[in-house]
Amino acid sequence: MEVTQMANYSIFSAVFGLLVLLSFVQLIVKYRKAEGYNKRLIKYVIWGTALTFVLATITNLIPSFWNTFGTYWMGPLFSLINFSVIAYLVFYKPSKNI
Repeated sequence: MEVTQMANYSIFSAVFGLLVLLSFVQLIVKYRKAEGYNKRLIKYVIWGTALTFVLATITNLIPSFWNTFGTYWMGPLFSLINFSVIAYLVFYKPSKNI
């Protein structure tokens, strides 16, 4: 059983969440300014990152508040899936616009 210092972990979670939200704001700003193929690529990154963030939050951040660490192994798995899917969509999926 691991012991989590809840005050420190709460600060970490708040800072982490704030940084992710600021990153999404930056991506949305770039998405609105982009045109054509670049707009589509940024959309893939936004959706992939949002899905990974939600899944990682459910399995890594939230259970830690109850000292439950059985799902930590899923975090790197979600990152790998995120990287793989976005890399496929960006580099290998043919575009109808080109």
